Amino acid sequence: MSLPRELEALKLDALAVTCWSWANFKGWKLGPGADKAGPCPNCGGTDRFAIHTTKNTFNCRRCGISGHGVIDLVMATENVKFVRACELITGRTVADPISAEEAARIHQEAERRERERAAEEEKRRLRAINEGKSVWNRSSLPMPAGRGGVADYLALRGIAVKLDKVLLREVPALPYVTEVTGADGRKTYPTLHTGPAMVAAVVLPDGSFGAVHQTWIDLGQPNGKVVLFHPSKTEADGSPQTMPAKKVRGSKKGGAIKLYTPKSVRRIVMGEGIETTLTMLRHNFEPGTAYWAGVDLGNMAGKAYRDFDNKRQEDEPDLDDWDCFVPPDWCEELVFLCDSDEAETKTVEKLTRGLKRALAARLAKRTLDPSLPSLDVNFVNPLGDGKDLNDLVRVSL
Repeated sequence: MSLPRELEALKLDALAVTCWSWANFKGWKLGPGADKAGPCPNCGGTDRFAIHTTKNTFNCRRCGISGHGVIDLVMATENVKFVRACELITGRTVADPISAEEAARIHQEAERRERERAAEEEKRRLRAINEGKSVWNRSSLPMPAGRGGVADYLALRGIAVKLDKVLLREVPALPYVTEVTGADGRKTYPTLHTGPAMVAAVVLPDGSFGAVHQTWIDLGQPNGKVVLFHPSKTEADGSPQTMPAKKVRGSKKGGAIKLYTPKSVRRIVMGEGIETTLTMLRHNFEPGTAYWAGVDLGNMAGKAYRDFDNKRQEDEPDLDDWDCFVPPDWCEELVFLCDSDEAETKTVEKLTRGLKRALAARLAKRTLDPSLPSLDVNFVNPLGDGKDLNDLVRVSL
């Protein structure tokens, strides 16, 4: 549904302002670097809130406000709805008249900014893909059990599989590098750890390499993954910020980690992570089934629909967004594995909208090509109590 001319122009004018520009206007005290951290305008603290100037996003680790673009930011921090947020940003109201010529100028300027943004994003995407390829090209088939690599990691997780049947590889000594921004704004890239890592390729819908998924292994930890802390950042309670044991480098949108795909296949079972998906492969294997990992919830769910007040409807897909995973045409059944039922993660709602999008995509394609198979979708409910599917099989180890 298109917006009235005055509101559309107001929105486009507002989007010309970046999150960082708004933060400066409001006088928020944020640190240097691309990921500018500081007190949250909603809940305070010291560095729990951050604006990423390159991505034009914001996030607070404590109160959970997050989003993309200045309108989301103003709605979250001023507690106002969409129209009022646009008015605050632009300094004019939706009732102010605007000529067709001025509306056209604003629209053309927005299109120019979007072209520039898209071109810069494509440069970053290609650079990241090449960096991911360099890691993938260093990898090799996993070593036999007893060498402290992928085979031992999967055994520890209760999901030992035939490694010649799944698309997993390893790097015996992979550096874990992070970005640190000093008080002067200068960036350094220290290596926090070097050790064995499980790696997997994220394959894009056209079959090309998109990204490398990396999991650093430490068999001395209960879950087999390395535990690292950021050199300077802290959690909301002041403790050192824990670094993720997994990283993705490259372009993952729309792709999948195709762990196992048989020749005769009609169904896809997909978990967010490798371990969840392998749990089903190892303990509930079904013939004619591909076991793929979706990389992350955002890639499996896609963007959420926003209503007239720009409020997100978490379980409804934005059907203008197809930059996420959609099953291939041969798939007749798609099964999503839900790991979490925690309210703050909205995992159930996100996976629901991913399934709804998949159904909508197939329906649209079948109107053009009735020979395509119909699509059934299914959902494996979360276990609850903060447990995931892999926890279920590990309790007996």
